[in-house]
Amino acid sequence: ARFDLPFFPSCVPTRMISLLSRAASDDGDETDPGCKKRFCCGMWTAKELIGFVLGILFAVCLPFFELSPEFPQASIMLAIAFFISTFWVCEVLPLAVTSLFPIVFIPIAGIASAKSVATSYWSWIHMLFVGAFLVDIAIEHVDLPKRLALLILSKVGVRQPGLVLASFLFTAWILSMFCSNTATSLMLVPFASGLLDTAMGEARNLQAIDGSEDSSSDGESDDARDHVSRRVRHLEHFSIGIFLAIAFGATSGGVATLIGTPPNGILAGQEILKNTLTFDKWSAFALPVSSMLLCLAFFILYFGYVRGTRVELNAHSIRRQYEELTPFLRSRDEVLVALIQLLQIVGWVTRPYWWQILQCIGLIADDHKNPKLVNDATVACACACLLFILPSKQRPGESLLTWRQAEHHLPWGVLLVMGGGFAMADGFTKSGLTGVIGKALGKVVPGLHPLLLTFVIIFSVTFLTEVTSNSATANIILPLLSAVSWDTLIHPMALLPAATVACSFAFMLPAATPPNAVIFATGRVPIKHFVRAGILMNLASSIAGTFLVGAMASLVFDAAGPFPEWACRDGESLWIPGPGVVNGREVDGQACSVLEETLDNTVSLCTMMNGTQFRCMNSTCVLAT
Repeated sequence: ARFDLPFFPSCVPTRMISLLSRAASDDGDETDPGCKKRFCCGMWTAKELIGFVLGILFAVCLPFFELSPEFPQASIMLAIAFFISTFWVCEVLPLAVTSLFPIVFIPIAGIASAKSVATSYWSWIHMLFVGAFLVDIAIEHVDLPKRLALLILSKVGVRQPGLVLASFLFTAWILSMFCSNTATSLMLVPFASGLLDTAMGEARNLQAIDGSEDSSSDGESDDARDHVSRRVRHLEHFSIGIFLAIAFGATSGGVATLIGTPPNGILAGQEILKNTLTFDKWSAFALPVSSMLLCLAFFILYFGYVRGTRVELNAHSIRRQYEELTPFLRSRDEVLVALIQLLQIVGWVTRPYWWQILQCIGLIADDHKNPKLVNDATVACACACLLFILPSKQRPGESLLTWRQAEHHLPWGVLLVMGGGFAMADGFTKSGLTGVIGKALGKVVPGLHPLLLTFVIIFSVTFLTEVTSNSATANIILPLLSAVSWDTLIHPMALLPAATVACSFAFMLPAATPPNAVIFATGRVPIKHFVRAGILMNLASSIAGTFLVGAMASLVFDAAGPFPEWACRDGESLWIPGPGVVNGREVDGQACSVLEETLDNTVSLCTMMNGTQFRCMNSTCVLAT
């Protein structure tokens, strides 16, 4: 679940080969007959044409609606935001191409310079994902994922259907934490297909043999034929559950890590967080949520497709494939790539403690400033560089990963989508749209119970993500929630993580996520089964996620506490020292939301959570009269 496809065509190709393109630039020649591109010389579907028309209408009409006399550019930025969001949601153009619009329209509108907007397209978040992507590509070029899948299946066996389901689900979940969800699905589908096709072939052969016998045979023969027919039906039903397990497991696993899926990276790059979100903190919060999704998927698929099913699978095929692999310790390339991946993970988890250890053993001074200069991107890229330094044994004269392989497989479109979202968020801030939206939504949000607010966010984002890319959803929703946080002084981690994980709660439609699309393209899972199992997953994850996300956010991020000082930003909120009580907790200082500000930003009127107003001038604040 490390990345979405840079764009996903609204017409799902019927041949799986069209999904093998990592750039997702090949729409294929065979598409669903009900989803043909009939408009604009065969370029657009009806949905894309509607998106184009709506986008143009928003761009033309919205600038004439004045949102705030204080921020005249807010209405222009709103028009740009609606235009781009409509193109994203309806996929009028590839998502990566639409993501270039902010650097075109924001400077033309006079909101920010092109130089300023361009800096949003490449940040430490992008470098974090580049480093992670490079290790991911190296993993895909060795037998490590295949070895893991075959090892798990050979250990748990293939005689108990529930264990087989759990094996595929767990394998997809683990792999997608550090590999792309698309690649994870594509790697596991052949194993599942081979295993199930062998069993189905044997069952159909028995059915054909029984059907060729004399139909007037005794009742015992009739019972045998019924048994064979039931076996075929059970296998067909069980196969659907296995393929759904691969899709659901791959989607669920990406939630667990900061590099697991683009919405997580988009969250880390939000200005309100000030680069405070680290790999270890996110994993501490999200791993329980991801585990919850794994358990929900198992129970829903087990009771829907496995319970009461009797299947006989061929264990010999699994053992044979595993034995054909080179022994792990003799496969030097595989061992080195595995060690680099492990080093990367350990580096992310332990990075906050490096400097404390070095100080304890006297290697650096106590006042050393380097902890502030190194982040998770440093770890990711350092490990990625090793792939180009260490030689390959399988390909003499080459490194473990060549630049030709990396250049071909790096998902550049994903990086552009993330950059476009950051550029939009920057435009929101500089145009004043953030403050306008924050004040509008801030009148509603404080009246909601925290659990109800979390549920509304998760439920809304979950079903929005069914019809649009999760990256686009995160780019649209997270800046709005940041604005609400600044205006209402609700802790940002009480709002943003809920929306972020909900971007990965889409299980219902084939086009909702790349894993769903890969499985649907096999032709083995009818859409009614996606909808039936997916809507249960959506509802269960929204309800269970409300309680778990709220609890983990409070535990890991102190989301139930007062608005933090590090989240304050000039023009949006100020930090006022002084004792007080916020959310039942005694504090030495608290945030104050800016209500109005002079043009030279020297005098501000702000209000605290309890309604007390202060007038601040040159860092000195007094009670407003």
